[in-house]
Amino acid sequence: MTKALPKPRRFRLKALRADLQGIQTRLLKQNQGLARYQIFNRVFTLLAKAEYNHHILVTNGANYKRSFQHHNLGLTIGNGLISS
Repeated sequence: MTKALPKPRRFRLKALRADLQGIQTRLLKQNQGLARYQIFNRVFTLLAKAEYNHHILVTNGANYKRSFQHHNLGLTIGNGLISS
């Protein structure tokens, strides 16, 4: 994956609650399938192209840290397709 990560765009929580899907869709179109946004101190990264997902999930998975929520999800629903 040679594309550099864009700087996260900051949004107010109220704006995201009003149109989260619309905002995410626009960000992905503006950034060719790779977008980041920030709410408070949390940064979210969206990947909408198969090659980006393949790079992170298959090719270089060991180089990417999973969020703290991943562990909690595994405890709740087990280690299967959704939590992996």
